[in-house]
Amino acid sequence: DLSPQQMEDNWIADTQDGALMLERYSHNNVRDEYGNVVIAKLPSDLPYFIIECAELPQYKGDKKTCSGQYVDPLHSEKSFTFTGAQIDVQGTSSQYYERKNYKIKYKQGFVLSSGTTVEKYQLTEDCIATNVFCYKADVASSEGANNVELCRLYNDSCPYTTPAQAANPLVRQCIDGYPIVMFWHDTASGTTSFLGRMNANLDKSAEECFGFSGDDESWEIRNNTGNRVLWKSDDYETMGVDEDGNPIPDWLNDFEARYPDLDPPYTDPAQLKEYASWMVSVDPDQATGVLLPEPVTIVDGENSTTYTNDTAAYRKAKFRAELSDYCELDSTLFYYLFTELFLMVDSRAKNAFPSFIGESLVEEENEETPEEEPEEGGEGE
Repeated sequence: DLSPQQMEDNWIADTQDGALMLERYSHNNVRDEYGNVVIAKLPSDLPYFIIECAELPQYKGDKKTCSGQYVDPLHSEKSFTFTGAQIDVQGTSSQYYERKNYKIKYKQGFVLSSGTTVEKYQLTEDCIATNVFCYKADVASSEGANNVELCRLYNDSCPYTTPAQAANPLVRQCIDGYPIVMFWHDTASGTTSFLGRMNANLDKSAEECFGFSGDDESWEIRNNTGNRVLWKSDDYETMGVDEDGNPIPDWLNDFEARYPDLDPPYTDPAQLKEYASWMVSVDPDQATGVLLPEPVTIVDGENSTTYTNDTAAYRKAKFRAELSDYCELDSTLFYYLFTELFLMVDSRAKNAFPSFIGESLVEEENEETPEEEPEEGGEGE
């Protein structure tokens, strides 16, 4: 096995162009005599981020308090320092990787290089300022392109516009971000170590960036295998246990609230259950063949068909006839085609966020329809 530095050395030596070889060497000459990446030797155009705390969080929910600084050498006005921030591990499956993703809530704001303190920070010119960000290691997508770039492409090409986007074009349907390098300054030992090449991203909980407000709901799907997340079950009553063996409603092992982002978490499944019950009712694999309570006539274009039994054909016709009552068609169809084109079928369950925008589906039937939003890649799936 080759070490990362050996692979890098081979790549530098692999060119026959002397000037290019020197450029590659100089740009990547970032280590000290012990092989450690150090800030003083970073390229002069490379943004970097330093977390300062005695201990980094080790798993999701292991929240710590940290301070630190972000330095953008080319755009000093974007640099800031901070104190009293809350840092947590981000990600469900990825929380067990050696390199963690970190979610930071800047509870005491940002001190800009000008000396001005602001409550919220604008990550890019194409998004709304917020005070919570995700620093993503992208272990399972280490080329560093798919997650952010595909989210950016999705956001810019989706034909569906949310009501919040119509009011403010800076509202996004999915995250944005850019590459940085990250270091940890251990305040207990006084040492600084390299954490990795990360992406500084909007966090999925930054509600203002995605236009969530009022009675909106957005749910994170936690796995790819449960019958509820595959929309083959509307059982939201059965009890189960969490990862520590504590009793919880079993559906919370499949979904967790993205919005509202409350502490303790929001746990009202009424709209999910309403949507799931319809999805189960149109699942052709669960057709019973039994006699319907009364004949149902479904119009499909210029044709109409009357169904007397609960057959697969009846359920497919019911799905086509009622889909627009329960889903934003532009959003749902584009999401399906996008995940097909980019081989992201794992993101049709985990890493998708069924979201209910506007008035409650339960309170006023069919007034609200769920849309789909991608998370930043199918890491670990």
